[in-house]
Amino acid sequence: EMNNIISYNAIICSHWKVCAVPWLGKHAGSNGGIYMIGMTNDVLYNRIAGYEIGLYTPGSAFPNGQGYAWGKVCPQFTPFGVIKGNVNHDNARYGLYLDNQYPRNLERDENGFVIGGCPEFTPDGKDNGVSPANVVE
Repeated sequence: EMNNIISYNAIICSHWKVCAVPWLGKHAGSNGGIYMIGMTNDVLYNRIAGYEIGLYTPGSAFPNGQGYAWGKVCPQFTPFGVIKGNVNHDNARYGLYLDNQYPRNLERDENGFVIGGCPEFTPDGKDNGVSPANVVE
């Protein structure tokens, strides 16, 4: 998933354990009101309350992707879209947890799958990190 707009939602859970569900064969221990592995999406003006983590992007937890995208993506190095104006409160651990993200300049096809890998450096030896860096407002 990429280039979507997730905006103006009110996402509320009465208690984070109530809303924790296992999926893709994973445990329900870490969940988020917005749980994003596809980082290149715009997340705008949402309100999230009562989850373990409000907005969660665990890219480094699944560095090769998940499900059908396994081995075709590199979530830890995928640039973010616009993240702006979100309010996260009364979550059990964090309101915003961007994990260990290191956005790089990636060549991707129309499905978001990487073409040529996720290199740390360009062929001429320059840093391949996104510049300017992604900003959360």
